[in-house]
Formats: sequence, C-alpha cells, structure tokens
Amino acid sequence: VDNGSTDRTRELLQPFLPRIRLLPLEKNVGFAAGNNRGMEAALAAGADFVLLLNDDTRIGPDCIAALMEAFATDPERIGMISPVIAAYDQPARTYVGGKIDPATWGAAEIERSAEGLPPCVDAQYVSGCALLIPAAVIRRIGMLDEHLFMYYEDADWCLRCRKSGKRVVVATRGRVLHKGSGGGAAAKSLNAYYYYQRNWVRMVRKYAPRRQGARLIRGFPFGLLRLPPPAPGCPPPDLEIGIALLEGWLAGVLGLKNQTRLRFPAFVKFLLRRMAK
Repeated sequence: VDNGSTDRTRELLQPFLPRIRLLPLEKNVGFAAGNNRGMEAALAAGADFVLLLNDDTRIGPDCIAALMEAFATDPERIGMISPVIAAYDQPARTYVGGKIDPATWGAAEIERSAEGLPPCVDAQYVSGCALLIPAAVIRRIGMLDEHLFMYYEDADWCLRCRKSGKRVVVATRGRVLHKGSGGGAAAKSLNAYYYYQRNWVRMVRKYAPRRQGARLIRGFPFGLLRLPPPAPGCPPPDLEIGIALLEGWLAGVLGLKNQTRLRFPAFVKFLLRRMAK
C-alpha cells in the first residue's frame, strides 16, 4: 500500500511488478485507513491471514514460521500475534507486546528481553508495525478504527479482539527490526504529539469507567501547568510540544475525527508562551 507518497516509491517499485501488487492511494489517509485498504484487498483475494508490516521494518527469515507455529498452539482462541520487535539500530533493545495502564489509559510497548520466555506469551496489546491476524477475526471484530488516523489504533484493535474472547499473543521466536522503535520522544514530530493526545482522549472515553475518564480528561491541561521546573543544567520543556498536546486534547474533547490537525490561533499560542514564562 503506497499511502500517498510524494517521493519515488511508486517508480522504484515498478521492476517488482507483477510479483507484488501495488495499491496506490492518492493521499495519505493515515496508518489505520491505509492498512484497512490493504486488508480489504487481501480479504477480497481470499487470504486466510493478514500480516500488517510497516515499511520501515526488516523481517527475520523465520519470523512468519514462528508466528504460524504460535497460532497453531491455540488456533481456536488466538486472535492476534506479533513477533518480538527490535530497534533497528539497537537490536539488543527488544519489545515484547505492550501494556495499557489502568490508572491513566496510556499505552506503551514493553521493553524486555525475550530470552527464557516460552514460544507464545499473552499481551494486553501488540504493535501494529508487525501484526498477524486471521481473516476470520477481522470479519468478527472489524478493521482498524480510521477515526484514530494514527496512534492507539493497534491498542484499540487489540482491546476489541480481547473483548470478543480471543487472545492477543507475542511469538517470542519471531523477530522484526523496526526503525520506529527506540527513538524516544525526541524523534516524534509535533503532529505525532497532537494525534497521540487526541486519540488518548478517544480511548479514555471509550474504555475508562465514566468517572475516571472524566477526571483524567479534565485534569490533563492542569497537569501540564503543574509540571515542575527543569532541574539545574537541564533544558526547559519544549513549548511547541505542550501546545501540540493541548491542541490534541481539545480536538479529543470536541470529538474531532478529521485528519486535519486542529491548530490554535496565533494569539492563543502567544498567550500560552507568555504564561509558560
């Protein structure tokens, strides 16, 4: 799936046709919708399984075999399977599934070694960068939530899978190198902060108990204001990141589902910067 690329991707793929099928999208419709278009094509072609795979990955030679072996251990109950995700430039840093904090409803991948783990371990959620799912489960729970555009769509999908009675697991003998892993906050764009915060609000509204959800959502902007000052010798927090987070929070509160980022007017940003000083 070429998600509205503006480089030479489509030109570079031409020599591989028709051995691969290229599905070009005219604009970037987001991670969720882009993967959904690919899944629709796969299901229409009669696929029994679909493997979501990011374009910044390198898959291990035995990875798919490991995923299928893990599925075979409990085919009636396993609904989603992920390999171990390793940071591309630091392959010793590995991530085995992810967790959702019930106190905050924040989602994060779990950095840990897969050494000594059984071939198949359960997880609260797994990363959408490399995720195998049977076609029957897609038909049962639906596809990725396109309103999320990017971020939290994999956590939401896994929660829906588990609510349907299926297991979400990691095949610890499979491995994928991912350039997007291990970059930390410094590697994220302002748009990433915006969508992450907006979609967190949507997840809280969807899954958190009503009183807890209302408290978390109302408290977020005040939490930003109460951040302690930086330690001596440390740089101050990036005000533009704070503004992007507040824009995402407001978009979530308003229930905005569009792909275009909500942006504060210039005078609001000016006031926020003055308040921060």
